[in-house]
Amino acid sequence: MPHFALPWARMLETGYLTLFRVKGVPVRVHWSAPLAAFILGEFRFVPGFWLGFFLIFIAHELGHAVLVWRRGLSVLEMRVTGLGGVCIHTTGSHDDSVIISWGGVLAQLGLYALAQSWVLVVGPPTSAFAFALLHALMRWNLIIAALNLIPVEPFDGALAWELPKRWWRNRGAGRRPAKKKPVRTRRARDEDAEVIDFDAEKRARELAQKALEDARKH
Repeated sequence: MPHFALPWARMLETGYLTLFRVKGVPVRVHWSAPLAAFILGEFRFVPGFWLGFFLIFIAHELGHAVLVWRRGLSVLEMRVTGLGGVCIHTTGSHDDSVIISWGGVLAQLGLYALAQSWVLVVGPPTSAFAFALLHALMRWNLIIAALNLIPVEPFDGALAWELPKRWWRNRGAGRRPAKKKPVRTRRARDEDAEVIDFDAEKRARELAQKALEDARKH
C-alpha cells in the first residue's frame, strides 16, 4: 500500500493504536484511518463498510508481511493510515522487493474471493451491515487493488510489473530456437582434405618450377 511522503507526514509518527500482533509484529492503526473510512463512506453511519475498509488495508499489509517472511527477511511493524499503509521490514535485494510488492494485491484478491464465495454459498446479503461489508470487500477492494498497481511511485505497481515483464522476456528467450552448427559428413571432410592436398601439391610444383628458372638464368 502506498505510503505518501507529504510535508506534514511527520504527524503520522504519533497517534497510533496497536490492534494486535502477528508473530510478535505489531499491527498499528493511525487516527486518520477511521477518518478516511468515514469520508469514503460518504459521511454516513455504515459500520459494515468501515469494517470492510479496515479488513482490506490490514489484509494488504499482512500480504506483504507473508512474502517478507518467505524471502527470509524480518517484519518490524505494519501500519494503516488514512493515506494508505506500510509494511516496515528489513531490506533485501531488488528481486526481494519486486516479489514482496505483489503481496498486498494478492491478499486483496484472496479477500475478494472469500467475499464472492460468501455470496455464492450463503446468498445475497439480507442486512444493511452485510450489504455494506460486501460492498467494501468487493467493489472498493478491486478499486484499491487497481490503484496499487499503477506503475508509478509510491504505488506497489512501480516494482510489481517488473515480474511479469521478466517472465515474458524469459519465455521468449526459451522459445527462441538455438542456432545449430552445420554437420559435415565424413565424405565432405575427405573431399576438403583432397582439395587441400591438391592445392599444396600445386603450390610445391610452382615453387620448384620458379627455382629451376632462377637457376638457369644464373
